[in-house]
Amino acid sequence: MKKILINRTDAIGDTLLTTSLARSIKKLSSDYTVDFLVSERCEYLINHCDGVDNAFILKTKSPKKEQKRFLKKLFTEQKYDYYFHLGGSFLPTYVAFLSKVPVRSGILSKVQSYLFLNKKERR
Repeated sequence: MKKILINRTDAIGDTLLTTSLARSIKKLSSDYTVDFLVSERCEYLINHCDGVDNAFILKTKSPKKEQKRFLKKLFTEQKYDYYFHLGGSFLPTYVAFLSKVPVRSGILSKVQSYLFLNKKERR
């Protein structure tokens, strides 16, 4: 079983549109667990989306130190094979890098994406 984490810790509409990626992955293979990392404002939404196995809430209004502690624990316990940064906070991307997630992918848009992602796409 391969484990995927999708980071979408920004707007509700963007998060909703990104859930189609989870459904597409599940159609390709049932051998994947697809988890989402979202902000508090999307918690009610993400728990009702097809294709999403688990939702984790990043409390974006909490101090960065607490967020980092939460993320370190998440990556340590879940042992993800793939991480996708599709929008929102770059702190999860940094922690994915530190946690040595084998495939860290996303859109090249900011300096952090060049530093911490190893599979990148231009917009």
